[in-house]
Amino acid sequence: MTNSILALREQDLKEMTDKYYELIMAVSFKIPNETRHETALRRIQEAEKPSGAGASCETLPKTTGADPCKGCHTIGCSERE
Repeated sequence: MTNSILALREQDLKEMTDKYYELIMAVSFKIPNETRHETALRRIQEAEKPSGAGASCETLPKTTGADPCKGCHTIGCSERE
């Protein structure tokens, strides 16, 4: 592999990494017991569902000893505070 190809791949990797971190850091309210990645993925998938098919608290991960609906901040959640 030549140095120019290697440099191009490193540049592509840095650009993809920067975009990934921009995406996951856009998550302002992370769901408890999930990583930012998991919360971002869940929200993207929920936003891609047809209208009326939003998340409910049953689809959220259950937290030990706590009401999973409190503060979940999930768009479309019928139990949202």
